[in-house]
Amino acid sequence: MVRGYDKYLKKHNIEIGTSIPAAEIFAFDMQGEIRDKFEQEKIKSDDFLSPYYPAPIKSGAYKEKIQRKLEVIFAFLEEKFTLELLEAQLGRFKILDEDIEQAESITFVGSVSKDNQRVEGYNNISADLDNVVEEIETIMVSTWIEQDDRKQLEYIIEQLDSMSMHYEKKKKRAERENTKIALFQNAVGKFKQKYQSSVSDTQKKLSTYNENIDNAAEAIVAIIRRRENLTVPDFSIKKESIQIQTERVHDYEFNSRLGITEIDEEYVKGLFASEMKKGTKKSVLEMSQEELSERLSYFTGAPSEALNELKSKIQEKLDADLSNKFTITQAGKDRTQELSSGLDAQIYFDILSYETSHDGMYIIDQPEDNISQKAVRDYLLDRFKIMGEHRQVLMVTHRPQFIVNLDVDNVIFIGKDDDKIYIQSGALEYRDADYNILDIISDHIEGGLDTLKRRWKRYEKNASV
Repeated sequence: MVRGYDKYLKKHNIEIGTSIPAAEIFAFDMQGEIRDKFEQEKIKSDDFLSPYYPAPIKSGAYKEKIQRKLEVIFAFLEEKFTLELLEAQLGRFKILDEDIEQAESITFVGSVSKDNQRVEGYNNISADLDNVVEEIETIMVSTWIEQDDRKQLEYIIEQLDSMSMHYEKKKKRAERENTKIALFQNAVGKFKQKYQSSVSDTQKKLSTYNENIDNAAEAIVAIIRRRENLTVPDFSIKKESIQIQTERVHDYEFNSRLGITEIDEEYVKGLFASEMKKGTKKSVLEMSQEELSERLSYFTGAPSEALNELKSKIQEKLDADLSNKFTITQAGKDRTQELSSGLDAQIYFDILSYETSHDGMYIIDQPEDNISQKAVRDYLLDRFKIMGEHRQVLMVTHRPQFIVNLDVDNVIFIGKDDDKIYIQSGALEYRDADYNILDIISDHIEGGLDTLKRRWKRYEKNASV
């Protein structure tokens, strides 16, 4: 019989392939693979589902606005805490007797100090301008930008580069001034050492006393001036809504969204409130460094480290809130929040059955995995019926519902007898002297006979089962 078939095929120039080219396979899911696709990184990681999601939302502009406000608040707190420390370090000293005050002495006042804030400020401006240039150059790479706009952006880059160089020069001048101040302080210090080694104890006391008086006076004046320039910020920020991007795929909505849907004053306040212990009512702007240390949640470090800890925690929350999240909703309900292996498969097979734009065979091993009997009956069979209208489906299964209810064209049974593998195949009604497909199903498939009888009665078939 086999030789007769081979002869027939050769005579009619018919060739039957024994393998399927990869290009003709639409998808292939091994046993348990669908569940793994969802569990690895939830649904967004699956190569099949990812094309259905909208592009990620660019959160850079929202983050920049919030961070600018945070920088103002943190700069205020840093200056406030610095002034608290300077006030605490003013110290005390004893008023000298009148006789000692008449002694001759030289007073050394090393109050000229380096201005590191100015250096840092100029450096930050220059670095921020360079970052803006980088962002603009990224925009210019786009093939969609128009030529006139490209020229305008090139001009803006030239202006920003010029400004950046200007502040870089100011930073270097400030650094040179700091170097000169450091050299001056070093020289004064060395001279003071030589002077004090050659004068009397009375003159030393008077010199030290006068230095303390002058240094205290200058320190108090500096603190007062800095306090006058210290402006208490607020949390206000322009309210902006963040739209959720949605692509509708039949009954589902594939969403790209951020962790928040708007930025405003309440959100900025909430960033700080979320890091404080329960019951904290005092605004962080009114707290001392010690109070911040006591009210900061889960903080056990030194008070001087409390502000850095607050910055770190708020940055983490901000990054999380403005990171992209991918969700699937159906009839207004977020299906991502209730993912289970059965629901994963339902979403997957729904999308798969709707796909008609790509040809090819779908191969799947045991589609019933992790799906209840009821779900197979009420939902899954219908999905495969729709799938079968658009493409060839090859499945491996132990459930008779797939074989009978889907009216499959060909049943292939692989059995084993005396350590030998044998194959029997044919349509549902096929029978010959060696085997009957219906008998094979009833003998070897889970619940086969009962399922076959019910289905056969519905079809009003005359064949005996």
